[in-house]
Amino acid sequence: MIKRISKVLALAGTISIISCASVAHYPVSLKYESTRYIPPAEKGLQQSIITVALFNDLRKVTDRWTIGRKVESDGKEIKVISKSQPPSDAVARAIGAVFSKVGYTVSGETPHWDLREGSIRPSMGKIVIGGNIDELVVECYTGFLKAQYESRVRLRVIVADVEKNKIIYTTNVDSSNSFRDVAFSEEKMEEQANNALSTAIERILENRELRSKIEEVLRKRS
Repeated sequence: MIKRISKVLALAGTISIISCASVAHYPVSLKYESTRYIPPAEKGLQQSIITVALFNDLRKVTDRWTIGRKVESDGKEIKVISKSQPPSDAVARAIGAVFSKVGYTVSGETPHWDLREGSIRPSMGKIVIGGNIDELVVECYTGFLKAQYESRVRLRVIVADVEKNKIIYTTNVDSSNSFRDVAFSEEKMEEQANNALSTAIERILENRELRSKIEEVLRKRS
């Protein structure tokens, strides 16, 4: 019993030391991490190029690199930022990654697109996917032997037929999750952010109507 109490006190002391350390911000690498099985693309459609454009960041934040915060027991807040690329780029690349995973050919370019049909360019391949980031946030509330993580993602996704310069589908995808632990860690913060992001973008391909629209265009253009 005494040993157990000592271990708890030691852990609490370690957490206290860590929390007292001066940290300007916590960097998180936003990326796609597979969470479930998604049926592969038809072999005859795999060579058609799909382009994912940069997503428009519509979040109400002053710093576009900020994606959340850590809130300590005394009320102090420390920003969480996207590590190597702005969310508009990270979301586009994550969507490209999930399409690549199921076998589609995804362009290495992530162009700007204002989501207007008149702005679609032939260089975008057969299908162009763009949209808006309405919400992308990860937060952690810490206290004595407590770290409560909350993450939320909400995207508007727009799919267009490049040859016809026509939007063929619009949908919203979202995801949220929470997790409680005894101590804060940057790794867990990143894991929670990417879990919410990955779940949201996998729902794009899980939308049967959307996927049917994409496949219909690719069959005609292949």
